[in-house]
Amino acid sequence: MLTGFRELRTTLGVTFEEYSVGFLEMMLMEMGYPEARVEKKVSCL
Repeated sequence: MLTGFRELRTTLGVTFEEYSVGFLEMMLMEMGYPEARVEKKVSCL
């Protein structure tokens, strides 16, 4: 699974988290919440 996410990142040039943030913001805008913002959390392991 991790390999798949790495390949997706290489292909798209973005991480899965960044893609998800963009998708959620677009979905919220279409639902009538244009000012809503989604942030990704960064955690250090």
